[in-house]
Amino acid sequence: EGRFSPVRCLAPRCTVEVARDHAADMSACIGSAGGGPCALLCDPGYRMSRMNKPLLSTRGKPAPALVCNEVGRFEGPHCDEARCASTPAALSLVAADDIAGCVGMEDGQACDFQCSSGLRRVGTLTCRRGEWQTGDVACVPSRCEEAPEIAHAADLAHCAGVDSGGSCPLPCKGKRMPSADLFCSNGRWLEATCDLYCPEVVVPGSEELPDCTGLLPGDFCTLTCRPGLQKSGDLLCLEGEWNVASCTDRGVPLSGGVTETVQIDGLQVRDGMERWWLGGLLQGVFASLLRLDPDTVAVLVDEPASA
Repeated sequence: EGRFSPVRCLAPRCTVEVARDHAADMSACIGSAGGGPCALLCDPGYRMSRMNKPLLSTRGKPAPALVCNEVGRFEGPHCDEARCASTPAALSLVAADDIAGCVGMEDGQACDFQCSSGLRRVGTLTCRRGEWQTGDVACVPSRCEEAPEIAHAADLAHCAGVDSGGSCPLPCKGKRMPSADLFCSNGRWLEATCDLYCPEVVVPGSEELPDCTGLLPGDFCTLTCRPGLQKSGDLLCLEGEWNVASCTDRGVPLSGGVTETVQIDGLQVRDGMERWWLGGLLQGVFASLLRLDPDTVAVLVDEPASA
């Protein structure tokens, strides 16, 4: 009819398999028409790379992945190592909140996070192909990095850096004794003190006193005398020393006499009177009030009897 039939020039089809490292099977894309798209499927641990300028399909819309170009070859993104898109589940319960900042790190990057209070990190957390490498990473109890400060203790520099669960001897100054060894727990030292314990005591005429060993200032210990003997009072621990106490014969006066006359609440101490042993804490109190030597204190009562 004197007219040419419609005809147009088409881009060649892509007949060569997609050449992309770390891509899955792309054989289905072979034979794609020129300008046609082909979805890029990457191997596990890899992701499709981003392009600064997206390719356009034959309809002028952004292509989902690869596009068969005018020379019959696919062009477009590649498969790169995947990012770590989440926090490592194995550390979620022991890590501090800053681990959230590690989300989205590139392959090969290390996450510098902190552990929860009382814990410290060991190992390096690295992103590898979208997965966190946690094999050598853990939050373990913190060390006691610094030496403790304890009153009346000697140099404690040797205690710095002790692991949690470890102990350190507590040396004390003078006659003071440690209440316990120092123990490190989750980066903190448990309480221990240097105290003036009263030493083992022996009172002539008394029974054995096993309960009087290792008592602290202000502690009392019951003095039990042997049959026929009377105690002057119980033992009191005062700044690492025991007060004076004794076991004596009942009603037997001690030799010697007092040298002063005083009056306290109706009790009179007169020169020349036989004195009686007060003993223990009571003796020390009277001696302090009278400003006398404890061995010279005596009390006048209706009938002679030991205090």
